[in-house]
Amino acid sequence: MAIVGPVAVALHLRWPVWGAALPFLLWWTVALLPYRPRSKTSHREPDGKELARLADPWRHVLQRAALDPRDHRVLLTDRDRLNACATTGHGIVVTARSARTLPPRQLEAVLAHELGHRFTASFTRLTWPSRLLWWTLSALWTPVGPMWKRAVEWHRPIGFLLVFLLAALATAVTVIVVVPAALTHALHRAARPLTDRAEFRADDFAVRLGLGPDLLAAIEHRLEATPSDKPLPPRLLRRAERLRRRLA
Repeated sequence: MAIVGPVAVALHLRWPVWGAALPFLLWWTVALLPYRPRSKTSHREPDGKELARLADPWRHVLQRAALDPRDHRVLLTDRDRLNACATTGHGIVVTARSARTLPPRQLEAVLAHELGHRFTASFTRLTWPSRLLWWTLSALWTPVGPMWKRAVEWHRPIGFLLVFLLAALATAVTVIVVVPAALTHALHRAARPLTDRAEFRADDFAVRLGLGPDLLAAIEHRLEATPSDKPLPPRLLRRAERLRRRLA
């Protein structure tokens, strides 16, 4: 609201009524996109080998949860990530890499976790304006340091001029958005327990189905697969620590 509200007011002054409504319509449209009917280009049915690997884990999960297979189905996405999964109104969506590489019990645990999201759905995608804002600020400020080092190496006026212009642009944008940026950052930090809770509830769903140790193994496998030059995902670390305490 700190971001969308001022934008709506500014547009309302230019285009009454519709100017104010447009940002909110765009905001909610993006937030609700995951619940739209999916085309075959985004999600697909498993092929023969994938279906063979998914069949038993998926059937076991539905049996454990006492759910009718006719009301739920599993689809695949070709994103090249390990156990990143998603849920839609049409069922559970897992990556093809997960279906190909995860051991059956870990795959079963991941499916159970994602099935749990269907019963503990959250609207975390409503935060996309703040994520877009922070991405913009990061994209503006990140090149300044490397460009300054290169300008010093070149020792030419044009290099320092480019650094100055980029820094001036980044400063101007930061000054304009400093209030909503600071507010959304504070609210994001305050709401982190709530956003974590959706993941924790889905984890608890898998634990109640007797798949807690396998889910922990899948998360630890994901952490171990993180490249050494990248930081470990904080939310995965929190999930792993909580699962260890829960299972202890």
